[in-house]
Amino acid sequence: MGCFSLDINKTKGTSDITQSDHIERKIIPKNANLTRTHLNRGLVEYPDGVHGMDEAVAHRLNTAGILELEDEARQRERQQAEQIQEIRNTCEQQHRKLSEFTDFVRCYFPYVEKLMPVINFLRERLGFNDGIIRRLCECKEVGIKGELVHKEDE
Repeated sequence: MGCFSLDINKTKGTSDITQSDHIERKIIPKNANLTRTHLNRGLVEYPDGVHGMDEAVAHRLNTAGILELEDEARQRERQQAEQIQEIRNTCEQQHRKLSEFTDFVRCYFPYVEKLMPVINFLRERLGFNDGIIRRLCECKEVGIKGELVHKEDE
């Protein structure tokens, strides 16, 4: 397999400055018809204190609002970073709370597991509602009126 290299050299006498001078009409090419090109000279007028194409480009960038847009973009990036950090902090805080709750449930799960048959009995056989069952599980007083009668006694 072969390879080759290609060298491109600029022609002598050409440069970016020459091209810029041509656009600005500082130089006139040999083949230009002077009667037809005079209108191009007055199309672009430089602002006060600006001379040449480079200064004109710099002036345009400074006055076009690009710098303000860059500042606004930086400010929004900072705001976005702050919002992301707030979201992360909130998620971490919620995760911590959930972990604490999970640990709490794991700690008392054997107690709850032992209470489940009693809770099911109270709900299914005696018809107690969840509020009464909750108060009983919290070992609080519950006022119950009426008589407890077993189905076999009826």
